[in-house]
Amino acid sequence: MTKREYAAYVERVEFYLKGLEFVSTGPCPGCEECAEFFPDGQDGESVCEPWFSWSPCEICNRPLGGNREPWHGVLDGEIVHGSCCVDCVYFLNYGQLDDMTMDEIESSN
Repeated sequence: MTKREYAAYVERVEFYLKGLEFVSTGPCPGCEECAEFFPDGQDGESVCEPWFSWSPCEICNRPLGGNREPWHGVLDGEIVHGSCCVDCVYFLNYGQLDDMTMDEIESSN
């Protein structure tokens, strides 16, 4: 990924998330909707394994197939659920892509 591609990626993610609050990855604790898809494990925590999809990521809209994971946020007082690629999971949690990708971007022209 080049610096220009990364800037476009960040722009797409920020545009998609505009207006959302409390964005988090994984299933919602105590959420009935999440409980339907992610059953409780032994300790009562939701169990969530990534799943493969050929569909574009809901957040960055890149068309690459790959693992998807759940995310959720609040929009106008309502919980919004979705799925996203592993890059977006990392970005939502840390505010940037993984260190190796960021190093490659920094060294690109």
